[in-house]
Amino acid sequence: MLTHRHRALLRVLRGSLFLLSLLTFGWMTVELPRAATQGASQSNTVTTTTSQSSQSSTTDSNLVNQAASKQTNTVDKTNLEKALNSAKALTGHLSDYATISQTLLKTAISNGEILDKSTKFSQTDIDQQTKVINTTIDKMVKRNYDANRYDSVPVGYNNQNQLDTEGAPIQAHGGGVIQTTDPSNGQPIYYWVGEDKSHNNAFFNGINLYSSKDLKNWTYVNTILKPDANNSALFDVIMERPKILYNAKNKQFVVWAHWERQGNYSSSQVAVATSSQAGGEYHFLGHWRPGAGTDSKYRNWGVKLLNSDSKTDTQTTAFYDDGTKLNDYQNVTKDTDNWGTPSRDFTLFQDGSDAYIISTESGTTMRIYKLNADYTDVDKTAMKSYELFTNARREAPAVVKAGDYYVIATSQQSGWSPNQGRYSYTKDITDPNGWKVTTTQNSAGEDINTPFGLLGDNSTYHSQPTNILKVNQNGQTNYIYMGDSWLPSTIGESGYIWLPLKISGLEGNSPQVSMDYTPDWSIDTLSGKLDVPNYPLLSKNKPATSKGGKRC
Repeated sequence: MLTHRHRALLRVLRGSLFLLSLLTFGWMTVELPRAATQGASQSNTVTTTTSQSSQSSTTDSNLVNQAASKQTNTVDKTNLEKALNSAKALTGHLSDYATISQTLLKTAISNGEILDKSTKFSQTDIDQQTKVINTTIDKMVKRNYDANRYDSVPVGYNNQNQLDTEGAPIQAHGGGVIQTTDPSNGQPIYYWVGEDKSHNNAFFNGINLYSSKDLKNWTYVNTILKPDANNSALFDVIMERPKILYNAKNKQFVVWAHWERQGNYSSSQVAVATSSQAGGEYHFLGHWRPGAGTDSKYRNWGVKLLNSDSKTDTQTTAFYDDGTKLNDYQNVTKDTDNWGTPSRDFTLFQDGSDAYIISTESGTTMRIYKLNADYTDVDKTAMKSYELFTNARREAPAVVKAGDYYVIATSQQSGWSPNQGRYSYTKDITDPNGWKVTTTQNSAGEDINTPFGLLGDNSTYHSQPTNILKVNQNGQTNYIYMGDSWLPSTIGESGYIWLPLKISGLEGNSPQVSMDYTPDWSIDTLSGKLDVPNYPLLSKNKPATSKGGKRC
């Protein structure tokens, strides 16, 4: 009788013999169901068997299988093919739909077809793309054009309250807005970039760009960066909080985003792309940590799960985009002089011809860097980067210059939940010790320098900062706070809280920053006049009472 030990030994022996045959002959087979070979129907299930020796020459889109060192990978594409058929049935009358719906559907179909034809993607990739296609179909919006849909700036906790000029919910989360000049008439025109979350998920589904002349009605222009299953840097990744600058020297628009491999936040990098047109095709320059050396070995790598098909295996490793493994990444990347410093939530700020990135370096600290003259990388020779609000756990920075002061708004780190915003200011953005702070204590009783003042109410009106827009027109200057009102369970329906920001005391040494919750406000972008309704406070001069009428 075989004991448990004998049976175990037999299993090991059989496995060793099987592995030996693989290493000796190095083969790949594709097994198809008999019905497919007889021409009855095309197979939905593909089984690939790959030797260890042949794995070293596979492309980067097969990294999941390489990292897991699997000899056999079986994927079922039945649901993917059903989703593709449903999506393609809509293409005959796409013109009935809003332009953003058309773009999203075309992109979903394109990537779905790549995965359907390839044997190099995991079941997780297949299932995820199937969900993207089905969600895109469900979210298709019929075109309903109205160029003047709003007469005031929409302020809402749900983006169903803010539609573009074709009637589709605006998808520009975590974004940024810049003011430029329309060359055709010399009038201001605004561009808004942000994340597409219509699939209600965190992974990359596109960066959209909208344009407006009045800051109230926005026209979808293009998805300027799209997921691309043929490019490992743009597929199965996370790209968050995009920001846009215009570089007058090169006559280029430059977009930055926070970049990660899907499944973890260990890469902690930025991605950069450029275009000669705001809504044109963008050239993707790559991804890296701010301050990384220009040698290719310090760039275009990312940390990913070893086994993306497992719900319990959270081991990670690092690969370059071409599939080469980056060994011992956790130790080698500690050399920040060459590999740069981690970067997550961030913002860009332009001050004349100079520009800066202000970033959450880690879970505790922020950092400020100066950009190069092209705005495509940081310039370590122009300014030494420095820590900001060390150990204060701040994130979601937004920066504006008011008079002689640089003003920053940030949030506390609290996941998707809103919290009390705070602000700080300095006259010298290059001075690590110039920012106005207040000293608080953390849970360990340690003194922490945190931003000086409170902004908004205890939830920043249920928002997290993403941008502060400075509107200059006819000698008038106004500031607009822009925040995201996150709905984590349906993240694609998260709304936008845009409110007038008051910055006073600029002539003295103690500027004050404040904002009130004032829906239905508007701004005349030609005259620069700000129109804020004066809602009466109903409780003014009246005693507060409880529900039962008892005076408090």
